[in-house]
Amino acid sequence: SSLVHYNRSFTKSKNVSFKTYTADGSPIKGDVGICDSLSFENVVFKNVPFYVMPDNANDCKNDDGAFGIDAMSKGIWKIDFKSNQLVFASNLDSFKEISQSEIFPAIFDQQSIGVKVRFGNDNVEEMHIDLGYNGYMLLPLRDFKSISKKSRTYVISGKFNTPAQQNFVDNLSVVDTVAISHNFFVTQVSSNEKVQERLIGLSFFKRFDYVIFDFINERIYIPKKVW
Repeated sequence: SSLVHYNRSFTKSKNVSFKTYTADGSPIKGDVGICDSLSFENVVFKNVPFYVMPDNANDCKNDDGAFGIDAMSKGIWKIDFKSNQLVFASNLDSFKEISQSEIFPAIFDQQSIGVKVRFGNDNVEEMHIDLGYNGYMLLPLRDFKSISKKSRTYVISGKFNTPAQQNFVDNLSVVDTVAISHNFFVTQVSSNEKVQERLIGLSFFKRFDYVIFDFINERIYIPKKVW
């Protein structure tokens, strides 16, 4: 569901609450709200559920929210990184680029989008796409150490923010070549002692001119090139 601040324009459910976990494994609990209608340009969504973030959530200070899978699953979305546009459609034929695209292998379920990523020759991890994470790839420390043995590791001390808490940690990063299906990608892989999730973030996808998330047919499309 989408993550937003609660206000009087939403109806709070009396019997439903949520519990989820952030990238550092910290739990977040709160109420579930229902919005009668949510407008996105000329598109209107009806009866949209919202996670109502608690008042102490670190990433929700400016009345911003996250448009999540529950809302996005209503159609097909194109993120155009060249023009900085987000385009919604109900039919894949609405995108002229689709004939010049190839499928980015992914597994859709009700809660997430999974991608199998190969690090090295035989180390395969199931990652999850999280466009709310602005980095490239994120791994728990134990997984990160297994792929960084032969690479130079960069250490940057700083903040690691999640909606649950803020920590000052040593962020570790390497630049590695990973395989997703038949394509190889050079990418930054990061970790720190708080990370519990395996994520592919927004920065990874910015190498493409666009990405199309087809929730109706459960497919992701990227430009047809060798990366």
